[in-house]
Amino acid sequence: MKIESQKLESVIYKSLNTKDNHEVKKTFACIADCFGGITLNGIRKHEPLNYAAETEKNIIIQFCETFFDLQKCDCFIAIEKQSQDVVGVVLSEIYQPTAARHVFTGEFVKYNQIFRVLNILEDKFNALLMRKLNQNWLTYKFLHLAVIAIKGKSVHSNIFDELVKLTINAAHKNNFAGILTEATNPKSQAPFMNRHGFVNLVDADNQAIVFKYKEDSFFRRIPEDMAMDCKLLYKPINLELL
Repeated sequence: MKIESQKLESVIYKSLNTKDNHEVKKTFACIADCFGGITLNGIRKHEPLNYAAETEKNIIIQFCETFFDLQKCDCFIAIEKQSQDVVGVVLSEIYQPTAARHVFTGEFVKYNQIFRVLNILEDKFNALLMRKLNQNWLTYKFLHLAVIAIKGKSVHSNIFDELVKLTINAAHKNNFAGILTEATNPKSQAPFMNRHGFVNLVDADNQAIVFKYKEDSFFRRIPEDMAMDCKLLYKPINLELL
């Protein structure tokens, strides 16, 4: 029992301390590692959109530093006690359906392709809200799960599960209508849907809201054994949309 107790304490789950620059740097480094490509247990893993865009890790870190306002985000992290490394991140922000769309230039120009996918899905989400709620759709507050990055797995539980649970609890506490996320690969799609109550929303034609990589001239370079589509997933908190 003592050995098991020690194992259970191998990973700490907490809110990101935005005033701790060292912790913030480790958090962004974790995101960059996962999105830029990392080898775990001998298997090379990538985030599909960043794989297609060939986004370098230093650019991912610069992007995080430039575009994420951590004072307005919910960010939960997993810290491995032995190494003190950040091995998991889930970052969420209030969804802004009417916010101006970014046009990226310079070192961030590749993000125009990535955000093209996200914007297509979010436009369909907005259309769904307008159809379901009419003039009241802008009165609801949604949490947008924008980033999930997992470098490791704890002995007692999947780090993904623990961080998503913290995000769901925060959404309940802050009275959000629901949580939406663009899940870019089956490694996140399956647990979101099978373990955490997320659903793939459907459009006016009752078709699943997805972006299929093989149908796009830029993203068809993503290998099908890595991912086939990006799904718009939703978890109701105070508002059902199906």
